[in-house]
Parts: sequence; structure tokens; C-alpha cells
Amino acid sequence: MVYALIQEGGSSGELYLHVHDTLEEAEADRQRCAEGAYRTTEPKEMPASTNWDAVETLLQLLPTLDYPDDEG
Repeated sequence: MVYALIQEGGSSGELYLHVHDTLEEAEADRQRCAEGAYRTTEPKEMPASTNWDAVETLLQLLPTLDYPDDEG
């Protein structure tokens, strides 16, 4: 198992995935992000075998959430 958290990129609206081997490393990362005024999620324990490329792709899509066009 590993510990994943998501960092908000500030005014850019981007989201970044951080994956750590231990909860202590993840919590230290959260502290560094907070010192830089970046919000993060709480670390979440996840299987190390997770497809992290797919997770990052989904995170990149989140800021594009929108309503479907009513045209046609």
C-alpha cells in the first residue's frame, strides 16, 4: 500500500498527484504544500499497483467539468 494525496496548484486550477511510501512522508509533503499556501487532500491509503497514469489523466480532466452544450 502507498499513500496518495492531491495538491491544488493555486491560481492555475491544476491538480497534482503525490504518492508516498509512508503516511509520515505524505504528511510531511502536506506540510510543505501548506507552507507554500497550497491546499491538499488528506492522504488516502491505496494499492501500490494503482494505474497512476490513469489517475493523473482523470485529475487533469476535473477542471474541465462543464455542462453539455444544448445545441442541436
